[in-house]
Amino acid sequence: MSNATLIVNQALILLGVETIASIDDNKTNAIRAKIIYDTTRTAILREYPHTCCIKEVTLGAQLLDGGYNLPNDCLRIIKVNKDYDLRGRVIYTQEENPVIRYIYDNKNEGTYSPLLVECLVYMLAFKLSSSILQKTNNDFYTIYKDLIAKEKGVDSQQTLSQQFFGDSDFSFKDDIWHTGIIAVYSSLKR
Repeated sequence: MSNATLIVNQALILLGVETIASIDDNKTNAIRAKIIYDTTRTAILREYPHTCCIKEVTLGAQLLDGGYNLPNDCLRIIKVNKDYDLRGRVIYTQEENPVIRYIYDNKNEGTYSPLLVECLVYMLAFKLSSSILQKTNNDFYTIYKDLIAKEKGVDSQQTLSQQFFGDSDFSFKDDIWHTGIIAVYSSLKR
């Protein structure tokens, strides 16, 4: 089971430096890691709708101006049932009691997939390399890019693909489609 300290320690091991007892330590490397940890973590979560970071909720009470506040843990909207306009952290839609699917700020690293944890480790190693090693190690970023591509591929296989068209979108009136195919087929036989 992962947590912030274990993830940071993996990044520090990649950098070849001493590990920390806690991300809340007063050691220099713990302080450095704590400063960048949350923004790095949320940036990676926001980048792609990882299955461990998706919620669907009905938005609360409508504001006086007709909008709805986004949930506090919302990092990015994935889907709203009707057209919407987003202004800051307020969503405007014609739908009453709108249901939204969104990427949420999942702070429980223990629910992350192993590949997502690896992505976070390598991005932290990349970001910490300049302050700890006094030079940026771009290899960590290259490995991160490879890992995030794998994570997206593996994670996407766990969810049903979005169906953009329903069966009703393909109803054929008066069998025009069938008649047209027969006509084309008949003209090819000549």
